[in-house]
Amino acid sequence: MLKSALFGILILILAVFLKSWGSRFQESPYKDALSSLEEIRVRAYSKSGIEWVVKGQSLTAKGQKVELKNAELYYSDNILTSQRAVFNRQTGDGVLYQGVNLKSQDLEFSTDSSFINMKEGLIWGNGEVKLRLANAKITGEGFKIHTDSETINIFKVKTSIE
Repeated sequence: MLKSALFGILILILAVFLKSWGSRFQESPYKDALSSLEEIRVRAYSKSGIEWVVKGQSLTAKGQKVELKNAELYYSDNILTSQRAVFNRQTGDGVLYQGVNLKSQDLEFSTDSSFINMKEGLIWGNGEVKLRLANAKITGEGFKIHTDSETINIFKVKTSIE
């Protein structure tokens, strides 16, 4: 009788211990947590070897989605800026929103939003485009920029010389 009572108490203690030990292996409540960084700087490379330096005021990441506020993307001697950029970490595809500007030594380019693939070295969009090059002003609708060859194709072009 005493042996069976002690065995029963041992089973209860063992059950309590196993329950508390097993609860440590439950799914984390932070699996969908939002990560945030301030004043960031990241380097990335395209397939053709172009180095991108990505800077921003703040970066927020959730899963594969990364959002960057006040984005600055540097490649070659060019700087591409926007108020907000959203990227897929895995594919390198992204969207630049709110005041997209490209500046280099001799040109200024602006549009409202654009798509970007840093791995392929492509920036494109369908919106209104303004390009200022020396004393020429070019406007259009739709564009494609190849960062490796540093070419800009503008569709539905209108030009003026000042």
